[in-house]
Amino acid sequence: MKRIFKYVLVPTDYQIVKLPTGSRILSAESQMDDIVLYALIEDSQTYMDNVEIIVKGTGHDANYLKNFTFLNTVKLRDGLLMFHVFCDRLDV
Repeated sequence: MKRIFKYVLVPTDYQIVKLPTGSRILSAESQMDDIVLYALIEDSQTYMDNVEIIVKGTGHDANYLKNFTFLNTVKLRDGLLMFHVFCDRLDV
């Protein structure tokens, strides 16, 4: 069965999120004080793939993002902190 799952991200430059094979990344959003990634997954899938995620603050070095897809700009703390979320692919 397909379901939409949420994965909490860390506001750091680089991280890997493990998603079931066949997943599709939908978006990145803010929820309370967290940055979350939403993905459409097949919950019966047992094989996992690594997805590279980059979270950058405004004004930070972004020279190495050319092979990454922009997902969204996320506001935390009523807009005091702005983060830009990128991933290496949308379909896993």
